[in-house]
Amino acid sequence: MNRQEVLISRALNKARLSSYGALAKKMGVSAATMSQWRSGTSKLSDERITELSELAGDDPGVWLLAMMAEECNIGPLRKSLERIVTKVGKGVAMALALGVATLPLSESAKASQIQRLSGVEGDSMYIMF
Repeated sequence: MNRQEVLISRALNKARLSSYGALAKKMGVSAATMSQWRSGTSKLSDERITELSELAGDDPGVWLLAMMAEECNIGPLRKSLERIVTKVGKGVAMALALGVATLPLSESAKASQIQRLSGVEGDSMYIMF
């Protein structure tokens, strides 16, 4: 099962729709387009990945990075992207994609607003909510 199909299935289930046709209708596309996405014969745009991940209740950034990794033809870059998606998971991958993790923390940040994330090649990151 390709990642597009996994994302589409998650969106279908989380949106509590009865069929892929119903999901296609909700998204304003034809059943044929949905079938092409599911089979992988047609690539999802970044906007559609975002829309589906939001329907699925997932972080769009993680899915965007995962799809990017799947399509990458540069071996070392693909492996690095896969490691990021696997190791840091939801939230952090989006922060990495946006560069948020490199921003300095505010001195006035409360401890309850900061979550420490470990396990990224020996480094630690903090993300404010």
